[in-house]
Amino acid sequence: MAALHRKQFISGKTTWSRTTDRRDRRTRQRNRKDVAGMTRKKLLAAVLLMLALLAAVSLSSAETKKMGAYTVEFLDEDAGTVRIMGYSIPTELKDQETIELNIPGELNGYTVTEIGSEAFKNQRKLSKVVIPEGVTAVGSRAFSGCDGIASVRLPSSLVSIGNKAFSNCKQLRTVTIPASVTEIGDNPFVMCDNLAEIILVGESEIFEVRDGMLISREDHRIITYLHDSHGESFTVPDDIRIIGRIAFLECKELKEVILPEGLEIIAESAFKSCTGIASVELPSSVHVIENKAFAECTSLTEFTIPNSLIDVTGNPFVGCKNLQKIILSEDHPTLMLVNGLLMDRRSMTLLCYPYVRNDTEFSVPEGTLAIGPSAFESTGKRDTGKKVEQLHISIPDSVTKIGDGAFSDCQMEAIDLPDSIAEIGTMIFESCYMLTEISLPDAITVIPDAAFKTCTALRNVRMPKMVTSIGNDAFSGCPNLESIELPETLKSIGNKAFENCEGLTKVIIPDSVTELGTAVFNGCVNLEEAVLPEGLRLLPSALFRVCRKLTTIILPAGLEEITDTVFYGCYELTSIEIPTKVRGIGDYAFYGCSKLQELILPASLRTIGESAFYGCESLTGLSVPTGTRTIATSAFVKCTGLQSVVLPETVIHMGEKVFYHCDLDLEFWVEKDSYAEEWCRRNGYIETMIYMDGSIPAGRSGS
Repeated sequence: MAALHRKQFISGKTTWSRTTDRRDRRTRQRNRKDVAGMTRKKLLAAVLLMLALLAAVSLSSAETKKMGAYTVEFLDEDAGTVRIMGYSIPTELKDQETIELNIPGELNGYTVTEIGSEAFKNQRKLSKVVIPEGVTAVGSRAFSGCDGIASVRLPSSLVSIGNKAFSNCKQLRTVTIPASVTEIGDNPFVMCDNLAEIILVGESEIFEVRDGMLISREDHRIITYLHDSHGESFTVPDDIRIIGRIAFLECKELKEVILPEGLEIIAESAFKSCTGIASVELPSSVHVIENKAFAECTSLTEFTIPNSLIDVTGNPFVGCKNLQKIILSEDHPTLMLVNGLLMDRRSMTLLCYPYVRNDTEFSVPEGTLAIGPSAFESTGKRDTGKKVEQLHISIPDSVTKIGDGAFSDCQMEAIDLPDSIAEIGTMIFESCYMLTEISLPDAITVIPDAAFKTCTALRNVRMPKMVTSIGNDAFSGCPNLESIELPETLKSIGNKAFENCEGLTKVIIPDSVTELGTAVFNGCVNLEEAVLPEGLRLLPSALFRVCRKLTTIILPAGLEEITDTVFYGCYELTSIEIPTKVRGIGDYAFYGCSKLQELILPASLRTIGESAFYGCESLTGLSVPTGTRTIATSAFVKCTGLQSVVLPETVIHMGEKVFYHCDLDLEFWVEKDSYAEEWCRRNGYIETMIYMDGSIPAGRSGS
């Protein structure tokens, strides 16, 4: 078992369930047999088909749609199943202090089978939630921050509960889990400070509740520890082999944890922010400690690493501001101390730069090959009473790789990255508030997720010449970033990559880009001009949301869809030419574009989404093209400048209040006996309705 777990942890692809391993292995074997059985001709045809599909793929995630108060993602349209991805409190409930919510088992004829990640996150008014039978999965952080919920009973159809699914639900006291559940992610109830009881209904072969803990029987792992179950001291049971990720996170009342012989692994952030723990004695059976295992344990003053602990997969001591001493024997088989730095002697990886060091200049030791995850995280903060001194770090050209979060929240003024570095990890410089500029080595081809997120002082970035990908949130929250030059090698830009980069005024996305995420430039309030790649077929949601100064944009000729909130709140946009292949304009796409004066809709258009042009008060005329079939609720609300609207006979559905709060004398041109005529009569527009031939409809004054 020890060898198995060590391989899993070192690979960074930890799999807690052996059944999952077996299932994946059978799938891989079956796939190999399928491929081996194909003729070359069939294989070539399959490859060509795949290439064609990739070329045609839209540049967004799976299709989502608003269904009342819910945003859903289609899982299987043939089977009629959806995943709830979001929830907006209905207008009629917004004044209520608390809301009891019965999540529907069906929406618009589709069966709800999953609750997606963060679907109800921070819905603090929810006091009670009923999850319907038929739901099989609750995603990661699905109800995180719903601190009004006092109890949760999960349906008997449930199979999986995601990471931190109910995290930070401060009023949650009781949870009932059915025996049908076979997968539970990292502590679903982390930071539920008042959770007093977890009840398992029925017999489960996989999980058990014992002595204030939710435990995995399969790998003898503590998933959840209830905060007040043992007071200040807790002895881990003898049969436990793994302390799971975030299992004890923020158990601040604990002052002593006794670990048994037989324990093998202490996982990532297992005891993070257990600020009362002053000492830890590791049994000789422990052979793996993961990144941040004891992070922010501020009462720790020294830590002894036994020779039996051979794998440290990051910095276990991030933010341990009083840790003065790491005790390690000189003959330790895998680890060593170099001038107080904890290093892996096998890979020559720097694992831990101690928080208590007082350097203002620091050079990584010569011969170091890699800097591990979180190695410098939260260091460099030296408040002298008058100012915060800043750390300047130099890295030798022996280093080729820097791990995830290595310098996250590091109070450094500058860093010298050698040309030898070819790979950097996610969140590498996240929240480095003092970093003003950086030159990235040309060997780097990927800017990973959150690499420079909230680097609020960052002004200049020299982008590597051969970058192919910019990850999610890579530069989000960098308000002083004034310009960014994207290379012609770039192929993909992730979700929110430049969100809230308030200093950007112009951006040119090269034609090489084929994948564009959602909300890439959301909140870039000073962005005036944007150039999009010619191959773009879809504008992802919130792409330019609240880009208040955007005045100039040319949409690609081959564009086929403008999705939700793309130009929401672009107040300075005066005109836009919508390409001739666009079939859909999404919900809130041009919401609040109050200076938009000219709008020519193409003949290809089929749908206009909810509130798509809400508040476009400078529009004076609207001609809905023949072929358009649907105009959703509130599509043109508060378009107070509209004087005339042409509605073709192809329109077969119009929602409520489409032209609410428009001019009372607004003229509607319609075909006789069309759906549009019937809609106008039903909604009280008979007095301003005119037939396309100029005649006056029956029932109108003067007819």
